[in-house]
Amino acid sequence: QLKVNDLTQLEQIKINVEQKVYAKDNFHINLPNLKILQTEISDWSNPTWIITAPKLERLNCESFDFVKLTFPHSIKHLETDFYTESFHALKNLRVLLVSDLVEFNWSNTLTAFPKLTTLVGDKFCCIPSGVPRSIVDLVEYKCKHQLSTPKIFYVSVELNTINEILDVGNHFR
Repeated sequence: QLKVNDLTQLEQIKINVEQKVYAKDNFHINLPNLKILQTEISDWSNPTWIITAPKLERLNCESFDFVKLTFPHSIKHLETDFYTESFHALKNLRVLLVSDLVEFNWSNTLTAFPKLTTLVGDKFCCIPSGVPRSIVDLVEYKCKHQLSTPKIFYVSVELNTINEILDVGNHFR
């Protein structure tokens, strides 16, 4: 194991796993004062991260599907590669950065995360408009209901109106 759990006063850590890790291997993080955790796996496998950290507010991980949180309501900021339905346990989420926004139905995103203030995605997708239909639908929903939050960013551009979506789409054609 990482022996990091002995550092009970630790508030922030970045863990890089470079050796071959097999899916059956788990990482147990048990740190009562941890606030920020960044994980990086430089291998094709995805071990499960079992995290017991009641003060954890910010998590950066490759795939949230391989994270088991004892205290999911403490997470306010999540950065990950792919959207997954398991995000919905994060009721206090305020900032969500997802690299790949392409392949997901975002229809209930705004209701699933009542405290969400910022949604960011940055992976380009190869569809005619340049912006995933689901993101267009999300911005249309936000505009229709005159919601001021969350701010939605796609490829570093804040999307507030359909015209902005079209501009981003035209830029990447």
